[in-house]
Amino acid sequence: MNLSKNTPKQPGIKKSVITIAAALVLIVVAYFGYTLLASRVNPCESLFKQTTSRVQKKIGSIKTEGKSFLDDPQIQYLSSQSQQAALDLKTCCIFFHEEKISFDEFLKCQDEFKNFETTVARVPDLIAEIQKATQEKKTKLAAYKLEQIHQTLNGLDKLAKTLQEQIHLYTQRSPDMKAKQSSLSQPAILTEAEPNDTYNQATKISMGKITGELGEDDQTDYFQFDVPSGSILNVDFTPDENGESMKISLRNPERTEIWYSDKITAGVMKSKRVMMNTLSGGRYYLAAFDGRGLYTFEIRTESQNDADCGSDAGDKITEAIETKPGLSFSGELGGLDEEDWYQVQIPDGHVLEFAFTPAPESNRLKFSLLNDDRKEVWRSGELTPGVTASDRLLMNTTSGGTYFLKSFYGDGIYRIDLYTKSQNDAETGTDAGDRITKALKIKSGRSFVGELGGLDEEDWYTFEPQKVEKLNFTCDPEGEPMKLALRTLEQREAGYSAEIFPGVTKSLEIPEDVKPPYIIRISGGRGKYSIELR
Repeated sequence: MNLSKNTPKQPGIKKSVITIAAALVLIVVAYFGYTLLASRVNPCESLFKQTTSRVQKKIGSIKTEGKSFLDDPQIQYLSSQSQQAALDLKTCCIFFHEEKISFDEFLKCQDEFKNFETTVARVPDLIAEIQKATQEKKTKLAAYKLEQIHQTLNGLDKLAKTLQEQIHLYTQRSPDMKAKQSSLSQPAILTEAEPNDTYNQATKISMGKITGELGEDDQTDYFQFDVPSGSILNVDFTPDENGESMKISLRNPERTEIWYSDKITAGVMKSKRVMMNTLSGGRYYLAAFDGRGLYTFEIRTESQNDADCGSDAGDKITEAIETKPGLSFSGELGGLDEEDWYQVQIPDGHVLEFAFTPAPESNRLKFSLLNDDRKEVWRSGELTPGVTASDRLLMNTTSGGTYFLKSFYGDGIYRIDLYTKSQNDAETGTDAGDRITKALKIKSGRSFVGELGGLDEEDWYTFEPQKVEKLNFTCDPEGEPMKLALRTLEQREAGYSAEIFPGVTKSLEIPEDVKPPYIIRISGGRGKYSIELR
């Protein structure tokens, strides 16, 4: 039977079909129009979605093809790391569109992410090369390619941290940028990957929030994460309020316990802040144990900023960071960061004025000053929080150079003040010589002042008398006893006075039978003095 001949025509239905088709076209056009408009209105969100999609697609390929070479925690860590890198790029994009950073700075972020993405793309290629080498029974080549994968993953760690450091640098410029970055760049909450009951099974995680669970057959969970050297590690741990109290332990790369929590009550957060020095970064471990139930913890790092350097000051004299006189700066000690070292250049014949102050909330601290030969020339002793120890150190004409400042012993924030100025013996703008061959030439018939102390233990002057019969020498009332000697160029003694006490004036007669020029030597004390040639 031919139904087409007996079925009546229905023009209304045909018209409806056309109308629906037209509506669908409009919807599709509207959708793509909206997508295009949204990408223009919010280009950073569009950039984030594109970069995340591309990288996650590559990670999906790694997960599918690389099961024999990479375990789930490694892939999970790589996925989290990639998401964080994309979020950092998005943050950088927003800063640029809000005119908080320059176009070149934004391009730098893009370049850092491109390097990261290109490196991720190298992993599937290496997996394919391992599979081929395995099929061809080239075991050495396969092992070599597997080592390349692990090196590539380590390289991704460094690239991700470089991008994070770039964002951190930008966010230090203003509080609103910090708030914006904080709200945008929160990594996803991760979950433990079982089994993780031993160090070798530890779930590899990145910074952020992590959830886990302990039970009768799962009494300990291990996590591993990388901490940058010179940073500050913050850990917040909370057992679920519906579970039991728990304990946590933080361990260093050698798996030695550096912090133990005792029992943490269910529903109560326990926090720990650990400062790293320039040598103590690396892979750290956190173990949750002795309880049952769910738990959440968050790990995050922040940079130290000793002397505004954006990192930790060196932990030994060979890694002392350079600072300049004329500044006040702060630093912090604590945890694994037991010493901070700084170095400063002091010109010959100058005066170094310095002060050290532990903050009121700090514990007792000590400070010391070492010379260019790395010998200690000043030490503070234990300083009470909020109390300042200050001093001034005179350099002679040969004792300038590199000086080292060491902060040690306690923990807490401290402030260092450093200032230098030229000595001004006899109003010359420098130090009088420190031996007879460097005696400072002065004019007779006038008065002048000088100063001794610290590394400046002697001052030498030379003059030729013009009707000068007497030399008057006076120690400053606030100084220490000094010695005065009058000599000739042939080292013949023409007058000597030992222990001239503060505030006392001593006079020496100029012998008529001794030929000039005369040499004055001042030694043995600390403080200012004055000389009058009459």
